[in-house]
Amino acid sequence: MVPWSPSQWKGDQELLCDSSVCKTVAADYDTCCSCHSKGLWEIDKHSKRSSQALHIEYVRFGSNAFVLPPSDFNTSAPANLVHRHGTLRVLPSNICDFQNLKLLDLTSNQLTHINTISCLRNLEILKLEYNKLVYLSNETFQNMSNLRSVSLANNQIKEMDPHAFNGDSINIFNFDLSGNNLTKIDVTNLVMDKLYCEINYENNLFQEIENILGWKVNTSLHYGSGTVTVAKNPPMHFPDYEYVGFSVDQFPKLFKIMRNTNFYFGNNTYYCDCRLEPVLRFSNIWKPDYSFVFPNFPDYICPPDGPNAGINAKLFLDKTERDKLTCDLHGDLNCPSRCDCFDQPSRDRIVVNCTDQEISHPEFLKRMPKGFGHNLELYFKNTGMKRFPFFKYLKRVSILDVSYNSFEDINSLFSVDIAYFEKLKKVIILNHSLSDLPDSFKKLDANFIYLGETPIICDCTNLWIGEWRKVYNVNKTINPLLCNANGKILHVEEVTKEFLGCNENPFQWDWLIILSSVIVSLLAVIFGLFMFFQYEILIMFRMMRQTKKPVTAQNLYYDVYISYDVNELDVRIWVLGDLRKTLLKNGLKVYDTVVDTLPGSNRGEVISTKIAQSKQIIVVLSKTYTMEDDPFCVQEFRGAVNHFFRNKSKSLLLINYDNIQTSDVSDPYMKAFLRLGKYISFADRYEKITNKVCSIVKTKT
Repeated sequence: MVPWSPSQWKGDQELLCDSSVCKTVAADYDTCCSCHSKGLWEIDKHSKRSSQALHIEYVRFGSNAFVLPPSDFNTSAPANLVHRHGTLRVLPSNICDFQNLKLLDLTSNQLTHINTISCLRNLEILKLEYNKLVYLSNETFQNMSNLRSVSLANNQIKEMDPHAFNGDSINIFNFDLSGNNLTKIDVTNLVMDKLYCEINYENNLFQEIENILGWKVNTSLHYGSGTVTVAKNPPMHFPDYEYVGFSVDQFPKLFKIMRNTNFYFGNNTYYCDCRLEPVLRFSNIWKPDYSFVFPNFPDYICPPDGPNAGINAKLFLDKTERDKLTCDLHGDLNCPSRCDCFDQPSRDRIVVNCTDQEISHPEFLKRMPKGFGHNLELYFKNTGMKRFPFFKYLKRVSILDVSYNSFEDINSLFSVDIAYFEKLKKVIILNHSLSDLPDSFKKLDANFIYLGETPIICDCTNLWIGEWRKVYNVNKTINPLLCNANGKILHVEEVTKEFLGCNENPFQWDWLIILSSVIVSLLAVIFGLFMFFQYEILIMFRMMRQTKKPVTAQNLYYDVYISYDVNELDVRIWVLGDLRKTLLKNGLKVYDTVVDTLPGSNRGEVISTKIAQSKQIIVVLSKTYTMEDDPFCVQEFRGAVNHFFRNKSKSLLLINYDNIQTSDVSDPYMKAFLRLGKYISFADRYEKITNKVCSIVKTKT
């Protein structure tokens, strides 16, 4: 055994490597040592470095227990605790007191969680096989930097967080999770850029690989150094490589940066469906070692309970056979019910076929499935549809067949710039009820539109259709377009203005229509802006009419009326302790409902009277004030606004105490004041606010 200190090791304990097995000159020396490393306490059995044995003492059978050290226990020497076939349900209550613990073996107990295990910062080996653990958090082993071997085999673990055992603070060499109940595994627990020997997931229930954190492969790193075993799991689908962080265009690099990782599949079976096709595109990279994808290649047979059952998988190395690698999306939530949906990556398409299925409401088609195929082919023949509204997924559509329906126009379908339909290659509308085509079709290749032999109506306004088809040299035999022109059925290319008797120089009404449309639109915009900003306009107009002469009317007894939510403690303290005092010190007469209203008075009547007798009203906006839950706050604000508009000598001043936004209020006048910025922000210190308020009030009185 020789000292060994790998660069990725996070711990502070010295490790030894078996030099009889691992050679320092070998390229995989660190990987070999990670499989054959020991601590000094494991080697030296007869010195101060040897491990001391601890024991378990039960307080109550099958429940609480504590660790019992020997009488000559040395806290600075290594220790181990082995307690198998016990009845522990939780970790011993005092286990964190033993920071010199190196080995903890509680195999075959009744443990359901190990939440406190991370306190054992110097633990190196953990064995918890045959317990009842159900969940593994990414904080379970946090900061256990000396931990190098963990076995949680044959528990009942159903769920495991991303980065459950490979966080920044740890570097576990051997991790055994075999014989658990995991149905999902996050990609971060399979692919790691760390030093390790073996990660064992044998005998679980894997169905899919997740990517909860949106992890993506970094092609500048080298991943893995040991073996990841996923053998003896049920049949599963190949992962969606792009979803789990490997884009298809990275595959050539992927096999290089993961060349040190040995994925052992054993006798696992994988369904031969659409998820396999993207991997096979790069089969020339990983041949002749096809076992990277197909276990037991070339004798791998597709599972009997999936697509292509019983077929030898090597057949799909032939590109011409890959059309068979499809995924049935009938159960996908985005596949319309009663429709057939499938994903076929070899043709880069997803097909949705609703032919002969009644579709009475177009909203039924609001969503469409996604998959490996980037092009969407929609077949909605004979569905009883009368219109097809615009949906965002139409950007993905390459073929749209809505034949044998009752379409009278398709303007709603092509209501956006035709350039939006960037993938569109074919629109089929046989046996239609159309009388005309949208002008936007001019920007499409005329060869993409198939209307069959059902005629449209030709007149002087749509002569462009024939010219359009001539420009694109459409084959009239393969793709005819007929029209009814003056009672005759002709190919649209044959219809001329002479045949229709179109006037050469008709009066041009277009400019007048356009001008009228512009004027109407402009008036509509102006009216819309006025309606939207009517309160702001009223406030600005009122402020322009504000008189600058001091208010001397005899009925205006008070200089200032302060309106605020008296039930909000912070606001009340500031108003009474700072604002009101500052105003009084400056010789101003102030009315405050808390201080100045006589007990037993009718508060509603007092509010109306005192606001009418005040030259200025200060409103302190707070969260509760704007919620309009207090009827007196509502009365005060509406009374203040009413007097503000009725008397051009009165002023209304808002203080934004709680940084209220326009979205926080419903009162249109309050919203307008905020939108115009006609308020004092409470962002500064109290003294500055009160002095500023006082200065404004004195100027206006």
